[in-house]
Amino acid sequence: MRTFNFQDYDYNTIKGILHNLKRLLWKWEYTAGYYQRLAEGFSFIHAPRKKLPHANPLTEILLSFFADNRALNILEMKQIFSEEMIEKLEQAQLIIRTAKEEYLSIFRIFPLNQYLLLVPFRRYCEPQVYIGAESPVFQKYIRVITHPKNILDLATGSGFQLFGLPWQGPSHSMLGIDLNPNAVAVATLSAQWNNCDWMTFKEGDITKDLTNINEKFDLITGHLPILPTADDTRYKNTIHNDGGTDGFTVIRKVFPVIPEILKPQGTFQLILISLGDEKQPSLLSEIKTLFENNNLQGRVIAIKKIPVELDSYYRGKKYEEYNNWMKFYKTQKKTYWYRLILRAEKVNQKKGNEKRLTYIELYRTDFSKPPAPISLEKLHREMNHYLTDTIILSKTSKEKFDDLSNKLRAEIIQLENLRKSITNYGKELAEKLPEIFPNSGSAIRFWGQLTASKWQPKYLERKLW
Repeated sequence: MRTFNFQDYDYNTIKGILHNLKRLLWKWEYTAGYYQRLAEGFSFIHAPRKKLPHANPLTEILLSFFADNRALNILEMKQIFSEEMIEKLEQAQLIIRTAKEEYLSIFRIFPLNQYLLLVPFRRYCEPQVYIGAESPVFQKYIRVITHPKNILDLATGSGFQLFGLPWQGPSHSMLGIDLNPNAVAVATLSAQWNNCDWMTFKEGDITKDLTNINEKFDLITGHLPILPTADDTRYKNTIHNDGGTDGFTVIRKVFPVIPEILKPQGTFQLILISLGDEKQPSLLSEIKTLFENNNLQGRVIAIKKIPVELDSYYRGKKYEEYNNWMKFYKTQKKTYWYRLILRAEKVNQKKGNEKRLTYIELYRTDFSKPPAPISLEKLHREMNHYLTDTIILSKTSKEKFDDLSNKLRAEIIQLENLRKSITNYGKELAEKLPEIFPNSGSAIRFWGQLTASKWQPKYLERKLW
């Protein structure tokens, strides 16, 4: 598949067609349709791949094209675009025509607050411009006491964090830095498209170039490469994911420069991933040392805690890397995976010796504990919904599915299973029912989802048979 040099995109040349495109998206309520799809059970980042229950058909065509990257034939294209606009979109390299005389969008158009972001689909971009699952999570947890005027975003990527902040306008100054030239180019294009003159994006290596910055900031944010990464996996050496063996390699290099570019009342906020044991993440002690060595104090807030078997399942399910990840975690002697929010500020000498590091557990779910009270009747009623996410339905007859469902129902009928931790009972399920669960991660996921009980019966009806 052809890749594109996004540094060649000149906004002044294509702003007319982008302006017309925005008017068309507003006309057919693209943003409202996008969020309506997401509300029906798909994650915030990954393309929602189902049709809207209630929408204009033309909105659905736009969503298929710019959210799902589905190819449209010429008749479908002409329902939305004039022939002239199709030609100009192709000339501007916003869409391409395939050998089958179908059209594909090069960009996902991602709505965020009042803005529309252009994010290249991964197939057209190397290195990729990445929006990960952590990005919207981090955005929810950014907190400041004072109104920040000068903001720096490290490893800015598509500019997601800056566009998502509530403080916008000409009275602000926002700078995003990224090593990926594609990221800088498309973030700049999005800023120009949305008339965000207060945003600037620059190419740079944050592990080396921060010392060259002469200004100071009220808020420094960053979604850096933070994934503890195993060899022989698809994440190794990716500039937006690979955080080294412990996920802290890049951040460790950035930390000493922060006090030099942070204002006295400013805050430094990051999202982190750390491995650890059942009690706490392993990085806590090093973060405390970094605070002490760099005259910082603050908090680390743990917002997610899952067993490494479940993380291995998420990362290795599709690409058959589960065993590689499990081998890595066993070598590291880690049993849990943590998602953390770090908030740091300069030590206020007037307040004396305050506690350098405060650790807060704020989990939505904790798989190391038993599930919240739930009736067996409810589990049995909702069980098949989550079973459809575990079993490959395309390779399973209805009779086979019913047989496996009955075996599972007989196993989870006992009340004492609800008194065990989600992790431990998930492992038991994998051992007892290998014909259903290919590994312990899939069983832990099933049991955690089922006992969390976010059942969507309409979704089940669509998916099952």
